[in-house]
Amino acid sequence: MRKQGMSRKAISATPRQLESLIRLAEAHARCRLSETVERLDVAEAIRLVQVALLSAATNPTTGVVDMDAITTGASAASRRLVGVVSDEIRKLLAAERKVSHKFKDVRDKIAKAMPSEV
Repeated sequence: MRKQGMSRKAISATPRQLESLIRLAEAHARCRLSETVERLDVAEAIRLVQVALLSAATNPTTGVVDMDAITTGASAASRRLVGVVSDEIRKLLAAERKVSHKFKDVRDKIAKAMPSEV
């Protein structure tokens, strides 16, 4: 997990995650009625964690794995979108120097200014 994290600029495994792997491997060994944890138990624990992370971190709209969704609660794409929208609002307010703006007007101007890939 740490190797993957370093090469893909993701967060590496935390001690808590490593302890979870140990518990999963031990549980798998117990399911086999074994007193000892073997390589196959560790391999199954790693597989289970990888599948769980993939299913939890996959953005349902894009299908892309985004670990930010797990670690921060918001996907990188949604944070980028919030940044673009807030930048457009700042530009609009700075350009028009009015005391108040109608929501519909602001929304329409932002929609026109949004890049097509967002």
